Amino acid sequence: MTSTERDLRDTIAALLRATGERHADLADALGIVRSQVSRKQAGTRPWSLKDLHHLAAHYGMGPADLLCGMDHAVRRLPEHRRADTIGGTRTTLPAAEETR
Repeated sequence: MTSTERDLRDTIAALLRATGERHADLADALGIVRSQVSRKQAGTRPWSLKDLHHLAAHYGMGPADLLCGMDHAVRRLPEHRRADTIGGTRTTLPAAEETR
């Protein structure tokens, strides 16, 4: 595996976190099955150039943006594609009751 392949996997992982997507969501968007995304992200199958173009279209950026590293790609992610909470879930805690 090349460093470029590893960097692309890291970039995709960062975009998944930034958008709040799961492997299944990305698979649906790319027209493949979730296990294919999982294998590509695990490094047992490479992302192809065709995949690169589909990924770029899905995330609303150019293919080169995906190859410039995760920080660059996340900065290029359109605002409407960003999750409200990056990499986590939103938790609401009840306000404490006042005691008198």
